[in-house]
Amino acid sequence: MALALPIHNLPMEEPAPSEVFEHDNKTFYNWLLTETERAHIASMLDMETSELKLRGANFLQDRSQCTGCGKHSGMDDFVHNALYAGIHSVEFMKDFLQGKTQQATPYTEHEVVCSRCNTKHEEPKAWLSASEQRTLEQRMQKRQVKEFMGAFGGLVDHCFTSCVDDFTSKALSSRENGCINRCVLKWMATQQRVSDRFQEHNAQLSQQMQN
Repeated sequence: MALALPIHNLPMEEPAPSEVFEHDNKTFYNWLLTETERAHIASMLDMETSELKLRGANFLQDRSQCTGCGKHSGMDDFVHNALYAGIHSVEFMKDFLQGKTQQATPYTEHEVVCSRCNTKHEEPKAWLSASEQRTLEQRMQKRQVKEFMGAFGGLVDHCFTSCVDDFTSKALSSRENGCINRCVLKWMATQQRVSDRFQEHNAQLSQQMQN
């Protein structure tokens, strides 16, 4: 980018690891907005942070760290670049982030210039259009509901088979109740451990891809 863009002296904040997932044979990275990013975007667009409902944005590449100052690439850099390079207006960017503006292509790739020190990132980034993001989120939500219902059904079947053996009464015995409680609690603890381990793996994967 030939233009010298203004530099914003932002506090350094380590972003949360991107949420990595596969969809339609593509790998997506959901960049979760940090509070610094959210405040930065809101200030550039002259809006309250509470108005910015965006949780994150899905990209085909993970965040990269600026070689000049160490800031991680973020959605605030894209807003900064678009505004101060004269590519888009404030109103356009507001509409875009709120999903009111449609893109001609589902993936839009741009070079990224760090808004903190004006250093250009080596790798361009491509993000989904707002409409594609909504479609993807809806599909992911449906898949998550389906997966949860499948897991819940499996839990019910497992705990029933393991704990219920007295069919002389409609009510559960105290022993059966205790067994079911332990079964459910152990299942929940296992799910939490798997979730924690998955997040640890995502963080390691993101770090390896940046090195």
